[in-house]
Amino acid sequence: MSLSDSVAFLSVLAVAVTGGYQLFFWVQRNNYYFPLRSLHCQLDDVVPFWPNWVWIYSVLQFVAMAAVVLRLRSINEGMRLAFGGLVLLIVHSAFAMVFPCSVPRKYREYRVTGAATRYLKMVQSFDNGRNCFPSLHCAMAAFVAVALWPVVGYWSVALVMAIALSCVFVKQQNLADLLPGILLGWAVYRLVCS
Repeated sequence: MSLSDSVAFLSVLAVAVTGGYQLFFWVQRNNYYFPLRSLHCQLDDVVPFWPNWVWIYSVLQFVAMAAVVLRLRSINEGMRLAFGGLVLLIVHSAFAMVFPCSVPRKYREYRVTGAATRYLKMVQSFDNGRNCFPSLHCAMAAFVAVALWPVVGYWSVALVMAIALSCVFVKQQNLADLLPGILLGWAVYRLVCS
């Protein structure tokens, strides 16, 4: 991709990401019309709370997204991927609006003992916890993994697994939220970007 195409695409991407997050936060402020559910099961309580996984939970997906941007061959490919990401966010937001799901309240009750728990508390301060299903982190990881598959192959699967594990280790998602998120990310990529 030429320098001018890269600048144009990154400009459009910045606006799309900013707008997308506005939709995400609007849903956060307004998804109180339907009853809150939890897809929690006893197996979720067996999964340990490992707050150091917050770094994978928060950082790895953005590194992977940057890798997708760096491997773009054309502005057309970039626009399709950006559009696919917006479709993914819109579908997830619709779920969060009409089927709000959370983790048990006890998962957000922990002592702040270091940088990881302090950062996790900060992340949770922006998140009302009513958007767990399907896992948007897993959906984005799967979407990015499919985009990166031609370049990194099975490492894409490792990306999805690491993000999925981080979601449950930091207690941001229930186990039942993960697979629907992965399938959503895969389906949106296949339907919109292929």
